[in-house]
Amino acid sequence: MLRILLVTDTEKALGDVRQALTRRGYALLPDATTAPGLVRLIEGQSPDLVLVDAESPLRDTLEQLAVMNRNAPRGLHMGDQLADLRLQQATRELGVSVYASHEATPASVAPVLALLVARLTQAASVQQRRTETARITADRALLLHANGL
Repeated sequence: MLRILLVTDTEKALGDVRQALTRRGYALLPDATTAPGLVRLIEGQSPDLVLVDAESPLRDTLEQLAVMNRNAPRGLHMGDQLADLRLQQATRELGVSVYASHEATPASVAPVLALLVARLTQAASVQQRRTETARITADRALLLHANGL
């Protein structure tokens, strides 16, 4: 089973993914909130897969580590199969960068990415509904106020 590191130092709902992956038997590594902590964790724990918000400052640390250390996880390249390409595109569109070790295979990574895409899409949908509800409520309040009600 894959050993996965979620970098959750931003507002992205990656923390919600943690529980779903744990329930499916994946080994989740502890959080890293600083660049030195991330480097120590990657060097000491050797995750097979790292999922990080594309806007996270720690993403730059991952990029630098990948350039400097040939054993560090690299940006994911799953191959040319249409399903794999769609999963990679969906993760990018959701703002998540994926790094994989040399041992991670497309077949082992695909279920993780599918779960990630499903959870983040669901979270975005819930947030969109909340925003729309808040807007409608505000519009109604303004209308009632304008009509003296």
